[in-house]
Amino acid sequence: MRNKLSQDNVSYVVNNTGLADCVRYLINAADLELFFTENPALFNALINKSKSVAADAIISGNEHSLYELHRSLFELYNMNIREPRPGQDDNHSSAFLMSVRNTLEGYVEQQESKQVEKFDVEHLDGQDFLNHIKEIWKSNSTPEHEIFHFMEHKANRAQFNTYFKNDYMLNIRFYDLIVYSLIGIDEEVRPEVAENFWDEVGKGNPAHTHVRLYKNIFDELGLSLDESMLSDELNWQALEGYNLLMRHVINRKNYFKSLGSLAITELADPQQYERFVAGCKRVGLGENSQLLQYYEEHISVDTIHGDGWLNNVILPLITKYPEAKQDIIFGCYVRLNTSKAYWDSLYQKLLAQESSTSAIQYTPSGEALILS
Repeated sequence: MRNKLSQDNVSYVVNNTGLADCVRYLINAADLELFFTENPALFNALINKSKSVAADAIISGNEHSLYELHRSLFELYNMNIREPRPGQDDNHSSAFLMSVRNTLEGYVEQQESKQVEKFDVEHLDGQDFLNHIKEIWKSNSTPEHEIFHFMEHKANRAQFNTYFKNDYMLNIRFYDLIVYSLIGIDEEVRPEVAENFWDEVGKGNPAHTHVRLYKNIFDELGLSLDESMLSDELNWQALEGYNLLMRHVINRKNYFKSLGSLAITELADPQQYERFVAGCKRVGLGENSQLLQYYEEHISVDTIHGDGWLNNVILPLITKYPEAKQDIIFGCYVRLNTSKAYWDSLYQKLLAQESSTSAIQYTPSGEALILS
């Protein structure tokens, strides 16, 4: 049911709720364009609220405001990828909601520009540029993050469940990222991206789509697939990483940055997943089922996709558009930065959970033993 707007209820929502709740309310409002056109003062109050939250998040580093900022962007980006339903998406192209999104993105991009310095890459041609990307990845390799050592050697079943739930939203949306990457692209690079898409949809087999394989994990472990609950699992660091990839593919101005951020994702996944799968098997997950098929498939296919993305997408495009190199490298670095922040925060979350589950151990088959 759509929210019916009035001056009183919009004034209350804008002035008395968090920004993310306010954005959700407006996304699902009836006659949004007409209302703000007739009530410009309330729209100005909404923009001022957005600026205030973003400034408190980015400039002051307030944790609550960081969550409100990134959760609001999460809700706005998801308007582009949620399942279409009759009458649901009337506000998809709202100029007013787009203004909120642009305001928040401006603060985020300003922060990113300060975090990533400008690099001298214009002199690097062809294979030298690709090798530079590989060196960036190796020198900031997320597979060496302590969370993967922890998952491989120490994590228990409850902590694996937490990991699965925190990884859910991005994993099931990777298909959408690839679809966006196909729109309007150069014919020379289209086959490589299309091959990636073909793998995402299980090479035409509905039972083997990557979305279905990841949901199989939840089905087998008895975990809820309620996406509203799963999105509530995410802290601001997780939302930031998710939003980065969405912002890169949805905004055409960020296309070349998206090539860098997606390249890092493809390069990093195989090694991370190797350690993760070893940890799953240690606690008895997936030994006699297809539970780990999602991760095991990515260990093999992402190795291919990583090289393919470099040689068959980035190389032809920098040959054609050498001025795009800076954006590609920028995309690599911001993806590494958000990944590290996410892994740092998730690792601390798992360690905090460890104390509450320390009285539980698991047999090799995964059966819980409660120790007194």
